Amino acid sequence: MSSYPTLKLTYFAISTGRAEVVRLALAIGGIPFEDDRVTFSQWPAVKPTLPFQQMPVLTVNGEAVAQNVAIARYVGTLAGLYPSANPLEAARVDEIFLAVEDIRSVLLGLLSIQDEAARKAEGEKISATTLPQAFGLLDARLTAKSKGTPYLLDNLSLADLDVYTIVAVTKSGWLAGI
Repeated sequence: MSSYPTLKLTYFAISTGRAEVVRLALAIGGIPFEDDRVTFSQWPAVKPTLPFQQMPVLTVNGEAVAQNVAIARYVGTLAGLYPSANPLEAARVDEIFLAVEDIRSVLLGLLSIQDEAARKAEGEKISATTLPQAFGLLDARLTAKSKGTPYLLDNLSLADLDVYTIVAVTKSGWLAGI
C-alpha cells in the first residue's frame, strides 16, 4: 500500500459544489482524507484564514493548496485519475474539466441573487437557454473525442467525474429554477 500525504479538504457542508469532484476522486482512489465541512454560519470566520478567501482548500501535510482545478489535478494524479505523464491526454481532461467549470460558474452566479423570485426566474432562463447550449457543446465535444467509455481515456478520469457532478447539480433541485 502506498503512503499518502496527510490531506484535509475544506469546503462548504454541501455535496453539489466545486469540491465534490475532489471528494469523489479521493474516495475512488482509496485515499484517506479529513473532510472539513464548513457551515454557512462558520464561513465568515473561516474566509479570512484561506489563501484567496475562497474554498475549496486542500491542506497537504500542513500546507494549503487553493483553487479547485489545482486541487483536482493534484488529487487526480494521486488517485490515478489524471494523466499527468501524457500532456495531450491531460489537456483533453482539462478541456472538459474547464468546460464544466464554465457551466458551474453560471449556476453559482444564481447564489448572488438575493430576491428568491428573481433567482428562480433567472434559473429558469438559464435552464431554457444557457444550459441546453452548454451541455450540447459539451456532449458534441465528448462524442467527438470519445474512445468509448469512459469519455476521454481508456480509464476513468477527472473529466468523467466532473461531468457527473455538474449533471448531478442540475438534477438536484438545489438551485431555484434549475
